[in-house]
Formats: sequence, structure tokens, C-alpha cells
Amino acid sequence: MELQKTGVEIGASTLRRNLKKMGLVSRFAVRKPLLTRRHRALRLAFARKYVNKGREFWSKVLFTDETRIAIRSDCNKTRLRRKTGERLHFVTPTVKHPPAVMMWGAFAANGVGRVRFLEKNETCNSVWYMKVLNQQVRWSARSLFGNTSDFYLQDDGAPCHRSKAVKDFVRQQGWMTLDWPPQSPDLNPIENLWGLLKRRVWSHNFSSTTELKARIIAVWNHGLERELLEKLVFSMSDRLRAVIKARGGPTQY
Repeated sequence: MELQKTGVEIGASTLRRNLKKMGLVSRFAVRKPLLTRRHRALRLAFARKYVNKGREFWSKVLFTDETRIAIRSDCNKTRLRRKTGERLHFVTPTVKHPPAVMMWGAFAANGVGRVRFLEKNETCNSVWYMKVLNQQVRWSARSLFGNTSDFYLQDDGAPCHRSKAVKDFVRQQGWMTLDWPPQSPDLNPIENLWGLLKRRVWSHNFSSTTELKARIIAVWNHGLERELLEKLVFSMSDRLRAVIKARGGPTQY
């Protein structure tokens, strides 16, 4: 038997219907990095500087970043139908701090570079990043561009990327770089690649981080289509136009 609704419930229901008719639907607010006036100015300046660069330019950019991948995803919610009172009959087990790996990766329009994992005895600092530059970046540049000088190195400006030792090393190699603005993950197509990589990695179950690493390497090297990589890289013009339209503010990317 359906219980009689109270006046408050009827009023709330009417309010929801009226708001829906007005096009006002309840939604969670989009999460975006905090952008100060300075951040917006730097993003806008960067976008205006590079917005007219064509595919030939962007095909020479090595996009890089670090990310954390847990042994399983705790972000997904399982939708189901149940009766009142059966809330705890169906649960999705979670782990508070699931085992995870931290990795660095790079890609370009014509392929992916070599990945590097942060091992237990290592810290993600400038010393570690110097090893990445000397080994993974050098190898990736030679593999993807044919040499180690005719490309642009992109990174997000994290503290370990901007130490004096790192800047000196990059300068000594003769590598070209982009003056990447802070707080701008929406400009880096590798962020989208991370999301896709994680979904494909999590399609399998793992019992150890060793198995997780093996799966990551397999997907990274053999499970990312060339067409996908090109689409992500050549979206840069659209991303930059979106930043200009938003006057340096958040974008849909």
C-alpha cells in the first residue's frame, strides 16, 4: 500500500517538476583545477601563441605525464534495482588503500614511448626525473622522431620538472620545449589517454602489482590504436580555441 505523502513531500515534488520544466536538472558540479587570474592569463597567452600551429607542428610534440594506477578501480558505481530494505543485500566491496603503481609515460601522434614505473625505493623528484629524461625520453625521441633533437618535449611544470638541474640537462641536450601553462590538464591529451588506459587495464583482475604492471605494459604497447593517438594529438587546436573562447578559463576537455 502506498503511504500518503506529506505536504512537504508534495511541495518538494512539485518544485522538482517545475525546475525540470525550466531546464534546471540536478547535477554534480564539474571538478576542475582552481584557476587564479594569473593562471588564466598564462593559459590565454599560451593558447594564442600556439592556436595556429598545424598538424606538422603537433606531430613533433612528445606529450608526457605521471599517473597513479591502482590494482582495481574504486570509482565505479554499480547500478541495480532492489526493493526497499534490501540496501545491504547488494554491495560492491572496496579497499581503503588499494595497491597501486606510479608511472611515467609519453606519446606522440605516431606512437607511444617507453614507460617507467616508480619503484618502492624511489621518490618522484628531480633526481628520478633526470633518469627518465636520460633514458625514457631519449629512447622515446629516437623511436618516434628518428633522432633526439627534432621534437618538442612537453611536461606539466611539476616541481620535479622545473629544478635547475633538470633545466640545465634539457638545455644541454638541445631539446625544444613548450612554455606550458600551470593548472592546465585539459590542454594535455595524455590525460585522456590515461583514462582510456586505466579502463582497459581494469578490464582484468589482478592479485599483485607485478601482474598490474605487466597488464599496463601490454595495453600501452599493443592496445592503443594509432588512430586514437592521432586524434588526441590533433585535438590541440580545438583545445586551444576552447581556452581562448573561455578567456583562459576551464574548458570541456
